[in-house]
Amino acid sequence: MLPPTSSFLCCLPLRPCIKAILWLNLAQCVICCAMGVANLMMDYTPNYAYASSAAAQVSSAAWSLVGIPIIAVGLWGIESRSEPLLRLYLYYLIISCLIDTYYLAEVFILKDACADLDKSLEKAGQAFACGAARAFSVTGLVTLAAAMLYIVYAVWSFCQDLADGGSSTAIAALLKRAEGYKAPDEHRPWSSPAGPAIGYDSAACSIPPYLGRGYSIS
Repeated sequence: MLPPTSSFLCCLPLRPCIKAILWLNLAQCVICCAMGVANLMMDYTPNYAYASSAAAQVSSAAWSLVGIPIIAVGLWGIESRSEPLLRLYLYYLIISCLIDTYYLAEVFILKDACADLDKSLEKAGQAFACGAARAFSVTGLVTLAAAMLYIVYAVWSFCQDLADGGSSTAIAALLKRAEGYKAPDEHRPWSSPAGPAIGYDSAACSIPPYLGRGYSIS
């Protein structure tokens, strides 16, 4: 099983990056809902989703509308360090990535990239342009799918960290505290590898016995 990551892109702190992902996703949902309302209900022009059908716009706006409260709950889960709240957003993110991957595959793969090429090109030039367009389509699909998969992996990693109660931070703090307690023992002059010096009861006192000359009051 793939272990969870402790940083984003191997160099950035995970918690602020996950919070930024949720805020960007929230902004995307709000914009999508606003565009759907403007294009379908208010007959606003220009139509920014002119290439999509009315059914696709309605379904996209409805899914974004569902996502707004889920993302808000996920942000609350990050602030309160509640793993179940953030895991609800994780499920929404997985379904969203699957839907986006299907649409990307339809745009880049299922539709012929050579259909929109300039017909005035020569046969050899048109063949080269068609091959390049298809290569760019496949590359774009793989890159975007990999980016979405990594985002899902990062959110899942943070969910695991919350489920463990931030165990990595707690373990690091315990180890540092343990090293701080062990350090004074190593520098005690009255201690030896075999144990405390003779005449020193470590259970009775925490200071070395007095080895100097005794005095009496007469």
